[in-house]
Amino acid sequence: MWVHLVRIAVSFLWAMPGPPPRMRPMSTAPSYEVSATYLDANLKALREAGHFDSVLAALSPELKAAAQSPYGQSWWPGKVNEGIVAALCAVHGEQAVEQVGFLSVQRSIGPLVMPFLRVLIAVTGADPKSVFSKLGQFSTSSTRGVSIDWKPGEGTRGEITVTYPTPVDPAVKALWRGGLRCGLTMLKREGRVDDQHVDARTLRYQIVWQ
Repeated sequence: MWVHLVRIAVSFLWAMPGPPPRMRPMSTAPSYEVSATYLDANLKALREAGHFDSVLAALSPELKAAAQSPYGQSWWPGKVNEGIVAALCAVHGEQAVEQVGFLSVQRSIGPLVMPFLRVLIAVTGADPKSVFSKLGQFSTSSTRGVSIDWKPGEGTRGEITVTYPTPVDPAVKALWRGGLRCGLTMLKREGRVDDQHVDARTLRYQIVWQ
């Protein structure tokens, strides 16, 4: 009898529905990332320009923590750098953002790629078209998830298109403009960089040099 009751109980337990399947957590992966080196380069430029303290005061606690410890992790969500740039623009204006973009490349990012740049210059004779065509390769150490395309134009001109996976703050366009101007300076070329509005995810620049 007891054996029969045990069999009934076991059958009943097997027939009971199990716990609901565990839901997988939603992905929290950032849409794009920037390296700690790139973030630190922008923060150093911010200090050199004399804007670090005023921008730091305008940041949220999360962004402030990242600005005070950029090497706290190897890669940061792109929105961290973007938020700092947006705060800089809000406090000091677009021209200050362009200055920081220029200084960031000149003081920190430029020296990192100079060994490769010297080889390229030796082969191409400092032709901006050849150098800018490699910008996408140079940027892989500083950004992930951002597409950079070069389109050569007639004569001494060309077009660079930077595409993000999601909309970015408008202030970011000035950061790139400053960095591209510094690129011309490193190549010892005079010229100008003009940005064109495309959409909230896409930054496009016309580069002309002499």
